[in-house]
Amino acid sequence: MTAAISPQEQKEKTLSPEILAALIIVSADFYLQQSTKQYIDLKDQTVQWEQLFRLPLTDGHRAAIGWAYSIWNQAPHPTCNPFETASSMDSELKKAVLRALALRWG
Repeated sequence: MTAAISPQEQKEKTLSPEILAALIIVSADFYLQQSTKQYIDLKDQTVQWEQLFRLPLTDGHRAAIGWAYSIWNQAPHPTCNPFETASSMDSELKKAVLRALALRWG
């Protein structure tokens, strides 16, 4: 027999579309996932964006972070235009961004 989950516990276990979108993007690349995991707090559903933008990342990874930020904040980061940098992402990151966009606004 399973224990009933209270509405508060269910709410705490549900991740927001914003955090899920960010996770989809950073999880698409092993190096990006490993580099960013310490700055993403699933319990509090927060992301330390400024720390992520300070990481020594490739142009493609930085573009992916730019997209994640834009999806999260509904506006681009002041230092990263995701449309200008999108071509530097590999195909897996591009697919992840599309999945994240669909999840967030689909």
